[in-house]
Amino acid sequence: MNEIGLVELKRRKMVRSPEWLEKNAVCADNFYFGTSTIPKAGHGVFSKRFLPAGSVVLPVPLIHIPDRSILDMYEPTRSRDSESKQIPGKQLLLNYCLGHANSTMLLSPYGPVFNVINHNQTMANVRLQWALPERSNHFPEYLEKDPSYFVNLKSAKLAMEVITLRDIQPGEEIFLDYGDEWEAAWQRHISNWKPEAGSEDYISAAEMNKRKDRLKTEFEQTYYPYPPNLALVFREGFKQTARYKTFEEKGTRKLRIKERESDFTCEILRYEKRYGRTVYYSAVLADRNGSVNNTFLVENLPRDAFEFQDRPHTTDAFLRNAFRHDIRIPDDLFPEAWKNKK
Repeated sequence: MNEIGLVELKRRKMVRSPEWLEKNAVCADNFYFGTSTIPKAGHGVFSKRFLPAGSVVLPVPLIHIPDRSILDMYEPTRSRDSESKQIPGKQLLLNYCLGHANSTMLLSPYGPVFNVINHNQTMANVRLQWALPERSNHFPEYLEKDPSYFVNLKSAKLAMEVITLRDIQPGEEIFLDYGDEWEAAWQRHISNWKPEAGSEDYISAAEMNKRKDRLKTEFEQTYYPYPPNLALVFREGFKQTARYKTFEEKGTRKLRIKERESDFTCEILRYEKRYGRTVYYSAVLADRNGSVNNTFLVENLPRDAFEFQDRPHTTDAFLRNAFRHDIRIPDDLFPEAWKNKK
């Protein structure tokens, strides 16, 4: 018997015949992203081609989270071991996990596409099923294990697949039914939701960057400050633009920045109009880490040298009353061995 190396052995296992691929492979290029047809839903997933009913159209590899309480959020002054049982919120990741009401077990999909598929109970055209082991990293024997078994399991051993419920035409949006419990929770949320105090002054960094208004000086901000969720920073990538080359050629002091440019906050000292409307700024760039050696004055910077960023934990996703709920796996699909909650 001829001996072969490990690399050659792996190569042979990776190479599949056209017949095997035709029978077992799942195309990874069935979909594209676009704006969802659901108002205000953001992104959606759309079919690139005709997908016949009953087709497996998307692999969904999964990371196991045996104890969902790991996604609980606590006040900065408290910990999980605090006597108080009040939990102010859940981490955003929960919205993208699969779970069941009677289990502490969560499954987090880590493949492409799936996390962008929107919920629609009346127009659902795909469903989930457990993946076949021969075409995925799925080990069915783990469906018989108690959730506590997964605590020390360091590698992913589970996977699902998306299968079409009916024929899907090219350009059609893909919808999954997240379950009755998810739907009921969403309806309660939109019925009871109220904006938080001060939300009328909120402007996102993305919106501010679209406006391209003249930047306010530090003096002007003492009377008309920017919303507290915004930070003005030196725009990352400006040093690679043609405008920056022009800026250097004018003999102005070169920016001595070795770190990421967006690590520097900006204080606008003054501005100057040229050619009737073009505005140039003088600013102090300060290292976010407070290093005195990395604080210095720059002059004659154009508007596109700056951008606004959202300060940490100030976007909509971090609102205390933001919606949090896992996608529910149908009861007939969820393993009985995992149902450790009554």
